[in-house]
Amino acid sequence: MSITRALLIDFDGVLRHRAPDVAVRCERDAGLPEGSLLATAFEPELLTPAVTGAISQKEWESRIASTLQARYPDADVATAVAECFGEIGYIDDEVMAIVDAVRPHTTICLISNATDRLHRDLAALGIVDRFDHAVASADLGVTKPDERVFAAVARLAGVPAERCMVVDDTPANTEAAQRLGMTGHAFTSAADLKKAVDDWLDRDLTDRTSPEVLDREAVRVLCLDPEDRLLLLHWRDPVNGAYLWEPTGGGVEPGESYIEAARRELLEETGFLGVRIGPQSIPVRRDQLWRGKRFRNVEQFFVARISADQATTTPVLTETEVETLVGSRWWTWPDLLRTTERIEPVDIVHVLRTLAPDGPWSDSFKTGM
Repeated sequence: MSITRALLIDFDGVLRHRAPDVAVRCERDAGLPEGSLLATAFEPELLTPAVTGAISQKEWESRIASTLQARYPDADVATAVAECFGEIGYIDDEVMAIVDAVRPHTTICLISNATDRLHRDLAALGIVDRFDHAVASADLGVTKPDERVFAAVARLAGVPAERCMVVDDTPANTEAAQRLGMTGHAFTSAADLKKAVDDWLDRDLTDRTSPEVLDREAVRVLCLDPEDRLLLLHWRDPVNGAYLWEPTGGGVEPGESYIEAARRELLEETGFLGVRIGPQSIPVRRDQLWRGKRFRNVEQFFVARISADQATTTPVLTETEVETLVGSRWWTWPDLLRTTERIEPVDIVHVLRTLAPDGPWSDSFKTGM
């Protein structure tokens, strides 16, 4: 993938704003105390199920109305809730222009603590195509400032955390992103945002500290079980102590074809016998540090289906693999997407969607439920 940076930008309070008097007017017309409508809506027991996807926007509004009606039986609650939440707000054109200007150089990701209504609002506002990815917390099942939100969006973008910038009007959210190694900017104004984005784009984020660059031909196999769980191996770099998860695979030996190398590596690292590897493969660019050296190469990725009663034998690992292999795990799609652990390749979601398009990762909205 050619774009190796991602801008993760918040929606409400950054890109979208709402007229401040809407709720007040709805309350006054309905005979509700001032401040009661939004205060009730944002009570955790009502809000949390909605923004984590446990209930829909429609159900959330219904529960808000029921709660308010019980407290204020003489008020026209239904009308107030419908009018207040029917208002979709407006886009800050100055902020949107900043986002549009950097999009040729950056993957743009909208991330909002929002209900399932987010995608409908984007369509109504006419800005769906202004983002490469748009994710509501209801899609993921977790909300900011949970670090898993930012990890998931970076993984959808196929961009390493250290090459991501998060823009949010809540400092706790940018601080959470910074703990993952991302650049964080607490939004205050369009002018400050433009300066922060320009500074970020000017940085050289390429690691040039490695004394040696090695190129090699390699292959990887995405092993999927009947439940669409993905097998990843867990490795520890003995030089810097860093951990990573990646699909089984390795270097191509002299005289081997890619598919022959894939079959050999799969057998050696997993012990799976007689696995049929799909004929389709895609090239994936890798650039990573391992054992004090920098590896830059294009690896061929394949996919294989592993049956529930898969025959196995003892894996045959090299001395280096015995030293560095920590373990293995079958990952569900939600766990894979939301983990804050390092998963390689960074664009594994793109690889899954290409080689196994019928899997749970195919739905661009329901990303993690």
